[in-house]
Amino acid sequence: MKRLQSLTFDQAALGLAFVLLTLIGLVTLAGTQAGVLVTADLTEADRSPFEPITLTFSTTVNKPDVESRFALTPASDGQIEWLDAQTLRFVPLALQPDTAYELTLSPGKIGTDGEPLRRTRRWAFETRATQVAYIYAAETKNELWTVDTAGEKAERLLELEYSVFDFDVSPDGSFLVLSLFNAEKRLDLWRVDRDGNNLQPLVDCGGGLCSAPAISPNGQQVAYTREAPGITPQSELSAARIHLLDLSTGEDRPVFSDSQTIGHTPLWSPDGAWLASFDSLDDTIRVVEIASGRQVLLSSGLGNALAWSPDSTNLAYTAVEEGETGLHTVVMLADFTNGDIAYLIGQDDLVDYRYGSLAWSPSNAGKLILGLRPDPESPPTGLWLIDPTLLEGKMIAEEENFSYYAPRWDPWGQTVVFQQFQLGTAYKSEIALWQTELSAPLVLAEGFSPHWLP
Repeated sequence: MKRLQSLTFDQAALGLAFVLLTLIGLVTLAGTQAGVLVTADLTEADRSPFEPITLTFSTTVNKPDVESRFALTPASDGQIEWLDAQTLRFVPLALQPDTAYELTLSPGKIGTDGEPLRRTRRWAFETRATQVAYIYAAETKNELWTVDTAGEKAERLLELEYSVFDFDVSPDGSFLVLSLFNAEKRLDLWRVDRDGNNLQPLVDCGGGLCSAPAISPNGQQVAYTREAPGITPQSELSAARIHLLDLSTGEDRPVFSDSQTIGHTPLWSPDGAWLASFDSLDDTIRVVEIASGRQVLLSSGLGNALAWSPDSTNLAYTAVEEGETGLHTVVMLADFTNGDIAYLIGQDDLVDYRYGSLAWSPSNAGKLILGLRPDPESPPTGLWLIDPTLLEGKMIAEEENFSYYAPRWDPWGQTVVFQQFQLGTAYKSEIALWQTELSAPLVLAEGFSPHWLP
């Protein structure tokens, strides 16, 4: 009896092992038949034109085989990165806004062991339309508003207790950094999502002033101007210094190790390697290489207009010189590849054109906007679009009795927004837009300090 019972248990164990092996075989066969599975982290609508696309594969894949089957329609430049052997990330250079796209992965053997992708995979999505963020001077405070590029829909981004002083927009348009007044009429830094939600404090300036936030090209750091409070509430604030805030760690530190080095209004180079600011005590533009701390000093006397070339090799800036007819403005060009500093325009001027605003196209080194007085004897200023190598171009904003300031190119280098106001009337600053197809600038809204919100 005991022998029969033992035999039954052995048989049961063998039977169970057979069943398990069969199941494993079936699963393996099913996996082989199904081939490589792939998922994408794509939302169908309202995507940033700069938002990466991630594909995840069910097994390790042959990277060249996958890349050869990857296609985006309409075609767009970008970089493919591999996070690991099963995860691809496509970082677009700049998709077009408000555009329908289709991502496809064509079939073929892509697994490291020859596993196939058995059918074409398709994902459809749309990028969101670009807006313009700006400050609107309401009756009791400055508010943050947005408007579409047709000027048809302007709306307040968020309700705030206190006034907005200035702000910046992240390169991908996902968030903004605001310099906001507090109850003590000082300035702190805050962060908010592009839809006006999730308002969070970034830097409590402790009774000081934190202003001019400048978000790094990779969106991970914020450079800003900080004026620390005095010993007592009645004491004057300290001289302005440039600070750097790491958004991931919260680390906040001065950019310069020498506590005597001052500066304000930081400006990043497009590649994020350099940070420029103006030292108003020494009349010097101070450009620091973030990685090494190496500094380049440029004599200016103005410091109110700077523009990097799209490849980060040249910095255009305004300066003041003594000429035969007195002081006059010039535009200089610093070449960071060879250290040369040369005149761009103004050295031979017999009159002062009051060169001011500068804005270099992010996609075309042959497009530089320069603010100036078309008639040196008349107050109105205009905006001149030129090729820096030829010094030829055209006026894009030059209406009688109007002045134009703060030009900004969109991320694609196609459209410019700026602020304008009419002289001789009650002051009213307006946000206007220019692009090649327009015969005259298009007024979008009443306000100032326009920034693109991609």
